[in-house]
Amino acid sequence: MFDDRMFGKLSGIKPLSLDERKALRERMSSDWDRRTFDRIERAHQPTPPPAEDDLGRPLTRESKAVWAFGNELNRRVEARELRSLAERVQERERQRLDRRQTRQR
Repeated sequence: MFDDRMFGKLSGIKPLSLDERKALRERMSSDWDRRTFDRIERAHQPTPPPAEDDLGRPLTRESKAVWAFGNELNRRVEARELRSLAERVQERERQRLDRRQTRQR
C-alpha cells in the first residue's frame, strides 16, 4: 500500500509480525526488559481514524490515507525500537556469559 521510499530512514524497517513480536518478547530476560518492551508497545499502538474532523465534517479519503500512513510509520518506529531493545538484551547476556567464563578460568 505504501512505497518504501516514503519512510526515509525507516524505509528498510518492516513492521513486526505477531510471531516476531512473540519471539522478541520471549528474549526479554529481566522484568525491567519486559516492562520496557510493554511500554514501547503501548506507546506505538495504532489508532483508528476518527469519524469526523475537528469541525465535525466526515474525513476525506486523503485524510484517512494520512492517518493510515501515520499508523504505518508508528509500526516501523516500534519495530526499530523493539529490535534495538532485543539487541541490547542479547549483548548484555553475551557480556554476562563472557564474564562468567573469565571467572571460571
